[in-house]
Amino acid sequence: MQFQLVSKYIEKVKALRIFQSGIPQKLIWLYGTYRFAQTILPMVQSIAVHLLWKSNLQRQYGNGWAIVTGGGDGLGKAYAIELAKMGYNIIIVGRTQDKLDQTKQQIQQEYNVQMETIQFDFDTTSESSYKELHQKLIRIGEIAILINNVGTFEMHPFEHEQKTSTLINVNVNACTYLSQMLVPHMKQRSKKSLIVFVGSETGERPHSGCAIQSSTKAYIGNLARSLAIELSPKIDVRLVTPGLIATNLLDQNKDFVNFKTRLFVCTPTEVAQQSLRKVTIQTHIIGTWKHGLLQYLQNKQKN
Repeated sequence: MQFQLVSKYIEKVKALRIFQSGIPQKLIWLYGTYRFAQTILPMVQSIAVHLLWKSNLQRQYGNGWAIVTGGGDGLGKAYAIELAKMGYNIIIVGRTQDKLDQTKQQIQQEYNVQMETIQFDFDTTSESSYKELHQKLIRIGEIAILINNVGTFEMHPFEHEQKTSTLINVNVNACTYLSQMLVPHMKQRSKKSLIVFVGSETGERPHSGCAIQSSTKAYIGNLARSLAIELSPKIDVRLVTPGLIATNLLDQNKDFVNFKTRLFVCTPTEVAQQSLRKVTIQTHIIGTWKHGLLQYLQNKQKN
């Protein structure tokens, strides 16, 4: 009986003039087009900005020195090279002096900029060591840009993680102490200054098997977002959260890469170039367009 009533109701609806005019079908088509555009356009926009937009850092932040922590190799080295291309004098800070010297030699051979290296092990809680580093940095010259890049990665179950203090010292304390010490000097400049915090995609959502590492990166993200509000407009604070990068750290944690994610691994140069392109227009920058695409697909799959 109920089925017959429903059938009669459907027949009456189909007999209506508005239905015969094709308006419902058009509305459905328009809604489908709207939903498709709502899904695709943000992704297209993100890729276009990654590839086409180019920030003018000299115009925004003026001349001066750029500090890059962890600048001896990997992503830090790539940032140092890209900033040298733009004409900035470079200070690279890192643990291994040989790597720092090699990077310095390479940059000075290719670009007409001044270079300084400072050997420093960020796996420390010594206040006196940080104060000494602070004095060395401010004696060199006016600091326009700080790239908080130094970091480490360990993938172990929570109860078996043996490098908890190292993860906290390098991923949390380094960017906190260094930024805290240099902000007063950067505020005194006539031009705006720039601080970039290099976090990670692992800090944007929970990750099993690397809970402590993921949590330290989440801290970086929250610190950067908070300082972006607090230090504006005198200092621009940016957060970069790249995905997988082809560095030694990734080689040491190959279990983190599977067949699908391997397609989205980027080089340090790609991450440095594409993230620096957007620092004048975005506060949160996903490493590269490939990292953004992977994150988009993962979010859609989750939903």
